[in-house]
Formats: sequence, structure tokens, C-alpha cells
Amino acid sequence: MYKINDYVIYKREVCVVKDLKKINNQDYYTLENKEDTSLKISIPVSQETQLLRHLATFDEISNTLDHINEIPTLDINERNLEEQYKLLLQGTTIENLIKIIKTAYIRNEIRKNNHKHLSDTDTSYQELAEQFLFNEIAYAMNISYDAAKELVFNKLVNIVDLK
Repeated sequence: MYKINDYVIYKREVCVVKDLKKINNQDYYTLENKEDTSLKISIPVSQETQLLRHLATFDEISNTLDHINEIPTLDINERNLEEQYKLLLQGTTIENLIKIIKTAYIRNEIRKNNHKHLSDTDTSYQELAEQFLFNEIAYAMNISYDAAKELVFNKLVNIVDLK
């Protein structure tokens, strides 16, 4: 059970638990979205395991980024790529987001090196995954969004061999 002022992830958005209240004899969390504090969300406590997860910790993020080279990219044909990206976005781990970013980044870098147009699918899913991942990292590590982005891309650039 979450406590008031706990940071949680709800639908890939960073939220804070603001209140615990009863509605029709059922306990509900009241969440506040950290990007839009005017947005209040009520979630039944009985569904917390399906709808919420704790914000990743500093140590979890550091460990994941230290092992970013072990997170595989998608090895899938173009036809099924968007479906796989959607499935990964529905997942609950930062590894899923890194897998999308890493796959899209490598695919687009290869295209750039071959003087081809970037894939709209890769670009749009990479941007979405980046937004979710960098926001979570920024809150968990108490750094700016741009610092979170730089942290991830410094790790990515060091492990990607496009030759």
C-alpha cells in the first residue's frame, strides 16, 4: 500500500499520492500528476498492483543504465515493429523504454549513415519512450529532464557500434 507523498507511476506518468479516501465504502488513492498539478486522479486501492508502481529508485536506474548494453534491441521485421513498440510501452519497466529508445536510435542512425530518411514509426515511438523515461529518471535522481536525457544518451553512444 502506498503512503501519502509517495511517488508512483500511473500510465507512464510520474504522480504523487496526495490523499487516501473512501468513496462508496472503497479506498481510493488521489494522485497528482507532476507535469500538470491541476490533474487529480482517483485510483481504487484494490487495483493498485495493476495500475500503479513505485517510481524507480536512484540505485535501480543507475544499475539499469550501467547494464544498458545487456538490454537487447528488437530484432523484428518492419511490419511487426509498431505492434512491438506498443506492447513495450504498455509494460511497467524502464528496461522496456530503453529497449524502444535503443532500437529506434540504432535503426535511425543506420538510416542516417546510409543517407536514407528516418522512420516515422521509430522516431515517434523513440520520442514517446524518451519523454516517459527521462521524466522518471529526472524525478528519481533529482536532476533536470535534459540531464536525464544526456545521461541516457551518453550511455547509449558508448555501446552502439553501427559499423
